[in-house]
Amino acid sequence: MAADLQEKFTAELLAVCNRAQESTGVRDVRFMREIEQRGGVQALAGRLRRGQVSPWFDALAEAGRAGESPEALAVQSRFGSLFTDDEVNVCFDALCGAGWYTT
Repeated sequence: MAADLQEKFTAELLAVCNRAQESTGVRDVRFMREIEQRGGVQALAGRLRRGQVSPWFDALAEAGRAGESPEALAVQSRFGSLFTDDEVNVCFDALCGAGWYTT
């Protein structure tokens, strides 16, 4: 079951990243290769553990589209079991900083 969820996340993450690359013009071959080789959870979690957001986050946030970012995908409840609280908090902090969550 966990492997299926990881595969689903990887497939959706690749789609999100491809759309982000097309819409922002930001290319990151290395990160895309890492997703394909290691899987989306390990690739994104590695960045989050270092306190880094995805290569497209800033461009998407500036365009008011932070909700289309890999970080927004990672915080969806259906993928909650794939990331640690600290990793999710990095996503939430970035999304809140971009004004995605408002009261």
